[in-house]
Order: sequence, then C-alpha cells, then structure tokens
Amino acid sequence: MNIILAQEMGFCYGVKRAIEMAHAVAEERGEIHTLGQLVHNPSVIERLEQDGIGVVSDMETVPADGIATITAHGAGKAVTEQIAARDLELLDATCPIVSKVHRIVQEHAERGYQILIFGDPQHKEVRGILGWADGRGMAVESPEELDSVPLRRKICLVSQTTQTVERFQAVARRLMDLALEDALEVHVVNTLCFATTKQQAAARDILPQVDVMIVVGGRNSANTTHLAEIARESNTRTYHIETAVELDPAWFVRTDSVGITAGASTPDWSVHEVVDWLKGFDAASP
Repeated sequence: MNIILAQEMGFCYGVKRAIEMAHAVAEERGEIHTLGQLVHNPSVIERLEQDGIGVVSDMETVPADGIATITAHGAGKAVTEQIAARDLELLDATCPIVSKVHRIVQEHAERGYQILIFGDPQHKEVRGILGWADGRGMAVESPEELDSVPLRRKICLVSQTTQTVERFQAVARRLMDLALEDALEVHVVNTLCFATTKQQAAARDILPQVDVMIVVGGRNSANTTHLAEIARESNTRTYHIETAVELDPAWFVRTDSVGITAGASTPDWSVHEVVDWLKGFDAASP
C-alpha cells in the first residue's frame, strides 16, 4: 500500500508560537490558565495540562495571582478589559494573523463601516473578531445569507482565517453584486491564513493519487474540518480522525494508496502514529 503525505500539513506558525509562549511562562511560574483550549487538538491539550498549562472556561476560576492566557484563536476587546479589571497578569498568545484581523475590524468599525465576517458564528475566532467590531459586526456563513442581511452604505468584509479561498471568493462576489445594485461602498480584505491555504492546496494535490484520504486533527478544529470537506468534495473516501486509535482496518481492504493530511493544530507525533499504523497494517495484510 502506497502512503502519500501532503507536502504542507501540521503545526502552523501561530500554533507553534502559542505553545512555545505558554511553555516558557509555565516553566517559570509553575502553571498558567488558558481561557479555553490553547489550540483545538485534544492530544496537544492533554500534554499541555501535564506541563501545568490548564484550561478554564470561566475567567473567575483563574486565581487572583494567576496568569490568564488568551488562546491562539484570539478574543474580543472585552476579554482583555475583564482581565485588566481583575488585575490578572495577561499572556496574549493570539495568532498574529488573527490579531491583524482584529486591527482591521476595529479600524473600519471606528470609521463607521458595517463589519461582515465570513465564518462560523459559533467558532471562538469569529466570536473574538466580532468583539472588536464595536457592535457593528455580524457573521455570515454563505453567499445566500447575504441576501437577507440589511446592508449599510459602507461595508468591510473579512474572513475567518481558516476558511477556504473558494468559499470566501463566493461570498465576496455576491456582496459585490449586491453593492453594485445599490451603489454601496465595500472593502473586501483577504484575511485568510496563508499557511492554511497552502495546506488546503497540498491536500488537493494528492487527492487524485489516492483511494482513501485520512485527515488527522481535532474535531473542533475548523481548519482540519475544512481539509476533510475538501477531500470529500472530490468524492474520495475520507476519514477525519483525531488519533491513530480510531483507524479501522475495514477502511483499507483492497486499497492501493492512502493519503494523509493534518490540520494546523495537529502535532507531528499524531501523524507519525497514523503512518506507523498503516505500515503495520500493510505488513500484516495477506
């Protein structure tokens, strides 16, 4: 069985940076608390907790002398204000690309623009971006949704950083069509993560060569989920797993070639475990 790895996959710069920042402070202080999962991957979170980097869902549970850590996905302006109000020490591990989106949104909101964010309104990154829109923002998930949105005279469109290029383009095109009909002013800002876009392209590159595609990463990871969606859209049998434990021998019976890709918050060790499992299965097959 041929195993083909995507050329671009695994930890991105923002994830590496967040983990390194958290480790450095935890080693010095003993423990820190992240406001939600530092990155969306259960295996990584488990190892971080062993190193004194715990997850809290409520800022009130952070000790008075503790360190409150904003995760790689970022947070709204109100969160930093609440941390300051409690006089907690802040460790901001927001991905620099997400921070850039925050600045773009804040600047346009201050200038009176309506802020439209293409993305999942329930995702932590999108909620954080909305928190910089000064009440002028809303999230949209599809081009069709724009038809029912009351548009203002000036609009700024940005994207959740992990969305696909094609879907963002579709939303931008529909918004421009509506703007031309009503003479609206529209600023479309490409806020997609370049690393995520490269991973998506790399996954597409190997899809024609494989019978089965394995996508490794957290089920709550948006960029990993999009990789699985891209693979399924090509009609390739696709399985989204978090660890090698989930692999099923039945998936690979009479399979000549298997592709592997992984999300931006997936550690190398998770990919290596999948590769080792596949090699073991292949060796044991008649």
